[in-house]
Amino acid sequence: MSYEDIIHEHRPSPIRKRMTRSERAKIFMPFAALKGYEEATAAREDVLTERIELSEERQSYLNDQLTRLEKGMSIRITYFQPETYNHGHYVKKQGKVTKIDTYGQLLVINQKEIRFADLYDLNILTSL
Repeated sequence: MSYEDIIHEHRPSPIRKRMTRSERAKIFMPFAALKGYEEATAAREDVLTERIELSEERQSYLNDQLTRLEKGMSIRITYFQPETYNHGHYVKKQGKVTKIDTYGQLLVINQKEIRFADLYDLNILTSL
């Protein structure tokens, strides 16, 4: 039997009903075999960093930026969020200044209070 003999024949009908595209896609979707595994490994990878001691130049730069800062300005900051006394995470945040408390040494951005002592970097994006 050659190819020429079978080329015009009809295909045999499938034994099973054909799947829709959405049913077929479900076969290849990822699934979580172990519930909570992703969260557990992510928590384990969460490594605390030590607070960086600021140089005099950086402290001077931050003080200069803080004196220029006014309520309503748009800024981007990097600050230290402590978990223990001297270990934690550095967090980047961008938003509008809603409050500057020079007496309490606090800066409020998007309802988040940040101590001046925890600031690592401060960039003024827009001035009034």
